[in-house]
Amino acid sequence: MTHRKLFLLALLGLLFLPSPSAAQGVGVNGKARTYVSYLQVRDLVQDSVLAAAVPGEGSQRTLEDGTRVSCADQWCRFYRSGSDVGMVPFLQDFELNAWSGITGLRGYAHVRFRQPYGEGSFWPRMDSEVEALTAYVEYRRSNYLVKAGRIWESTALGFYNYDGGSFQLRLPTQLDVNLYGGLSLVRGLNQLYHTDLIGNVEPLNPKEDAYLMGFHTRWRPSPMVTASFTYQRETTTNTSDLYSERIAGNARLLVKRATMDVELKYDLASKNTNLARLALAVPLGSGLRASGEIKKYTPYFDLWTIWGAFSPVGFNETMGRLDWMGSTGRVSARVYGSYRQYGDTDTEALPGRQTIRDDAWRLAAGGRYAIRDDLIFDGEYRRDVGYGSSRSGGDASVQRTFGPGKYLALRGTAFETFSEFRVGSGRVIGGGVQGAMPLWTANLQASAMFYKHQESDQPRILDLNQARLNFILEIPIGSDPGMARGGDR
Repeated sequence: MTHRKLFLLALLGLLFLPSPSAAQGVGVNGKARTYVSYLQVRDLVQDSVLAAAVPGEGSQRTLEDGTRVSCADQWCRFYRSGSDVGMVPFLQDFELNAWSGITGLRGYAHVRFRQPYGEGSFWPRMDSEVEALTAYVEYRRSNYLVKAGRIWESTALGFYNYDGGSFQLRLPTQLDVNLYGGLSLVRGLNQLYHTDLIGNVEPLNPKEDAYLMGFHTRWRPSPMVTASFTYQRETTTNTSDLYSERIAGNARLLVKRATMDVELKYDLASKNTNLARLALAVPLGSGLRASGEIKKYTPYFDLWTIWGAFSPVGFNETMGRLDWMGSTGRVSARVYGSYRQYGDTDTEALPGRQTIRDDAWRLAAGGRYAIRDDLIFDGEYRRDVGYGSSRSGGDASVQRTFGPGKYLALRGTAFETFSEFRVGSGRVIGGGVQGAMPLWTANLQASAMFYKHQESDQPRILDLNQARLNFILEIPIGSDPGMARGGDR
């Protein structure tokens, strides 16, 4: 939706609002958040050699130095690292709340400005210099809430952004109902469906925009029981064809100190259960707490994309975790693990290769030790084993706190990949520093991490060493007009 239509939609909501009242002040508050990052990567360059100069036959061959190549026609091709690329994306966010003097009436906007430096084309969305992530007006009373504009909707189905409106109603039976709808925006892109951002990477891109409609209910009959249900549907704007239709439900039960969660996500369009999960957490005494869950998962795809036609394979997973904390709270430990069993892919291994593995498991253990209230050590080791993608490694950190909002931490990481199809087996060692400090009313956060990569099963044709620097400056804007009047709102 254009900015003009968004503005008119917001004004439409103002026509039904009551006259101003002295109970709430007029003002603006919020925060300005500046992100500046530096990321060092290497461009990928395609290289080639004559097929006649490569020993062997077939499409997959190996050069004398061990480089793997793909051969077709007269050439064998492979990728290698090109020149260094230094990206410096600059993001400026403004989150603002505005009060008009009418009790319950508030405007909210989250606007992002982007500016690339260096090789900015490698950083996603830098061509969109100004973007309204959220911009709406709302009118709130004790038992209902009305919104109009660009809105984020957060339900069990995930985060959905749309241009439209919503109506939330709180009933005396401890039931909350939220009705919402409008022009749907692609998740992660904040754009309408018929956009070049999809068409440039997806040949079968959607040809129409979509309407989003749905409702979300939440019921809490007692402090021990909470349940919710969500229905959501997306249809094309011109032909009313279906892009998606899904439902989700979850419930939580508290029995003394134990917690049980049940969750279900179901795709009505493809008749697939995307997620079915049962989790239980129980305190065992002496500082121990046990938790575990079982779940069935199948990847979800909207109907406009062809990927759902390939019958994506899901998995069944069992997970368990045990946490312990000492009586003083200074020492804690954790251990957890999981096992996955994947569905049948209806594929077979190449002749002479091992049988394709259809399961995976993970084990991890870690701990935390506070020598003093202001000095904390933390570390964890993890091992993942599966077919085609396995990894082992861990992280360690030491953090010193110097006061409210002020700390300095040293962090290190090391991991090894093996049986890896895409980048080959290798080791990565990384280290860096992270910290934060207040600057008058503002807050500054900064981090620097450096990674060293070494391949172990093939020649070094890909330079995956990397440096990452991040700076975040957050500055508050204004104050709450209701607080300024002693909280009389």
